[in-house]
Amino acid sequence: MQERQPTKKQQPVSERELLALELTEVREISDLLVGRIEQKLAALEARERSLDRKIAVLTAQELKLDQKITALTAQEMKLDQKTAALEKLLLRTDAFSSQDDAGIRNRQHEILALRKNGMKTPEIAGILNVPAGEVDLILNLHAQNMIRQ
Repeated sequence: MQERQPTKKQQPVSERELLALELTEVREISDLLVGRIEQKLAALEARERSLDRKIAVLTAQELKLDQKITALTAQEMKLDQKTAALEKLLLRTDAFSSQDDAGIRNRQHEILALRKNGMKTPEIAGILNVPAGEVDLILNLHAQNMIRQ
């Protein structure tokens, strides 16, 4: 085969020139790509800074919440202690209340028994060491109950 000879109208392009043209095109394309990559990188860096700020805010809020939880836990423990103390007091109060009820009924019986034996209010009050007004009250209430029945 024979090589073609360039005509006068067609300018010969050397291999070097073709390579130079291709290199120029590659550089232009690479410059465009590098520019786009740099834009994307700048956007990602801005997003990273924004996320870092948000993480810092969330971390500070988490710390505050942890402190509040600790304070609430301490208050809960105090309330549990106070509740336990109140429950003990209620049990003691119930015990005293039932003892008081029994004591009052016993005192009422004693007052009524002494009255049946003919004693007067001041004598009953002195023997049982209770105020005379209490003796009168019990006797009057007993009399009213007897009338109703």
